[in-house]
Amino acid sequence: MAPLEAPPPLIPASLARRLPLDLGPVGTLAGSRFLAEAGPRICSSLDRDETLHAVVQLAVQHLADWCLVDLLERDGELRRVVVAHADPAHRELAERIRRYRIDPASPHLELTAIRTGEAVLVPSVTPEYLAATAQSPEHFGLLADTGVHSMIAVPLLGRSGPIGAMLLGSCRPRRRYDEEHVRLAAELARRAALAVDNARRYGEVCDAVRARDEALAVVAHDLRSPLATIVMAADVLLQEGTAPALRTDIVRGIRRAARHANRLVAEYLDGARLAEGHVVLDLQATSVDALLAESVALVQRQADGAGLAVTLDLEAGLPPVRVDLDRIVEVFTNLLGNALKFTPAGGRVVVRARAGGDAVVCTVEDTGIGIPADALPHVFERFWQSSGQRGRGAGLGLAICKGIVDAHGGRIWIESEPGAGTRVHFTLPVAIAPRPNG
Repeated sequence: MAPLEAPPPLIPASLARRLPLDLGPVGTLAGSRFLAEAGPRICSSLDRDETLHAVVQLAVQHLADWCLVDLLERDGELRRVVVAHADPAHRELAERIRRYRIDPASPHLELTAIRTGEAVLVPSVTPEYLAATAQSPEHFGLLADTGVHSMIAVPLLGRSGPIGAMLLGSCRPRRRYDEEHVRLAAELARRAALAVDNARRYGEVCDAVRARDEALAVVAHDLRSPLATIVMAADVLLQEGTAPALRTDIVRGIRRAARHANRLVAEYLDGARLAEGHVVLDLQATSVDALLAESVALVQRQADGAGLAVTLDLEAGLPPVRVDLDRIVEVFTNLLGNALKFTPAGGRVVVRARAGGDAVVCTVEDTGIGIPADALPHVFERFWQSSGQRGRGAGLGLAICKGIVDAHGGRIWIESEPGAGTRVHFTLPVAIAPRPNG
């Protein structure tokens, strides 16, 4: 957890007492029963917000009229998460308090508890105290509206340091907080901090599992195209009467697709690099003609099986591009795979390339079903699929394409109309020829 950027000024000792968290065991039977009840209720959920709601509800049922919890965010800012009052009629005021932004530069009870690691006791909330701690006249009025007479702030200490603070307030003149109340508050805060810490760690584990699943989904998505080529080629080999020359061509296609699959597995097993969005490129000057021919060859049998024509339309004299060949072939096969998937039999797919200044503009154009206008802003989002395409892929292909094109310093965009096909354009940087010596 990041530390607070500027340590807040401490509340003067004349207005608040600082006490160690370990004041000894709770000294009353009622207090022991309260803590015995609190443990199971606080630990009943691994959801952070549910846990904190349970904490503040316990507090206002047994120990306070007001209770709130502030948590430190990753950037060190203190954010008010939950506020509760024993009287439901104060719900609107509680919401105003929850929304009020904490100024880290002002004296503040919770910030003092976090900074010192101690409990802070205000036996009597006086006008002098309100004047010393109010951030503004508006804040002064808000504090006064609570009607609080006595307060306790205790830090929430996680395994690696403070994670926030809890504030208890009493509005009853006859219940002024003392050291016994501090003991109870400290024990409640200890249990709450442990539960919140566990909830955070559980969330981190869930995030790690989600990242792993996303990486596996990417691998599965990318392997579909070469595996489909291998399966279809094997089916042809099993047919009787296949000419020897055709068999040789089919075997070469299988080998090409298998190599492509192996390359994908090697690239995407590094789940950490993929989750962080890091793409390592092996940049080399590459012929555009050879690049597009290799890409089309990988999907040709898939296109033939779907009854679709795939053609090349290349501008003459295109300069070589500086790219990672395997990665850009991956872009083409993803785009061609989408085009084949969403184009009815009898349609066509055209791969175009033309010069565009210091880049070559590549296009994959199809005569397929097209994409609705309201879906176009979302097509490059991970796992996103339009309502008419659900169940027809993992929703990762275009996101992968964008990441690779972005890593090359290019850009990618889509033009499409329902029923009129789709055109996906992207740019590749031109390889700069070395200057002759002299």
